[in-house]
Amino acid sequence: MVSVDASATAIDGVTLVTVSLTSDGLARRVRVEQRLDGPVWPPRCEGEPERGWDESGYEGVVPADGRLALGYATPAPPAQQPVVVEEREVVPDTGDAAGEDATTVLQRLGDPSPPRDGVPEPAALRADPRPDCDTATAAEETPDAPDHSPSPEHRVRDESTAQTVPDRRAGSTDPVTDWLDGVEERVTTLERLDAVETVPEATRALQSTGGLAAGRRSARACAADRRRLLAVADRARRLADRIEATDPPLSSLERLA
Repeated sequence: MVSVDASATAIDGVTLVTVSLTSDGLARRVRVEQRLDGPVWPPRCEGEPERGWDESGYEGVVPADGRLALGYATPAPPAQQPVVVEEREVVPDTGDAAGEDATTVLQRLGDPSPPRDGVPEPAALRADPRPDCDTATAAEETPDAPDHSPSPEHRVRDESTAQTVPDRRAGSTDPVTDWLDGVEERVTTLERLDAVETVPEATRALQSTGGLAAGRRSARACAADRRRLLAVADRARRLADRIEATDPPLSSLERLA
């Protein structure tokens, strides 16, 4: 039997969970599931969860002559028993490297592409003949007098534009869109597995998704995605209701200013 020592500590609104698994003399596969009421934020390498992790826990092998130490974060409040460990089959203690797939190898070796800042922009992007609409408008509305100061209406309009229009030259991506794209990919994988009706279809679907273990990970990840999506939707609705209920007297404030 594998002995388990786990603890959970809250730091600045985030709970850090540490788990130590000690072998009973046999290499054994285990599944570590979170018992706290919240998603698992696993350790990452090259932007992807490290090998064995998904959004609901960890699956790996406790070596016969050693100890397996794990750690992750979660937004859920701490508890006395943060995880539950399911012991599975005994495995030959030959190390985990033999079963690495292509994705795991890429994560371990790292991204071979050069950094974004080290790649020169194409000439077409550096010398765009089309003027930037915001820049052109600002140039037309700015008089030559050095002591000119914009009107309050102009300042309000500029501040509103700065908050709502993204900087197209920044070259950054939207993390919310990236997260939703990842959720959509996982849901598509789950739908592909759910749609099979024959053995050949099941074989093709499992091959396209990376096998049965990958399908199980996708199902667990989608379950966690659903909880997070519902939480985000609820918060977005409450924020939208607060915006709708707000009507600041900007005209009066402008006169006072």
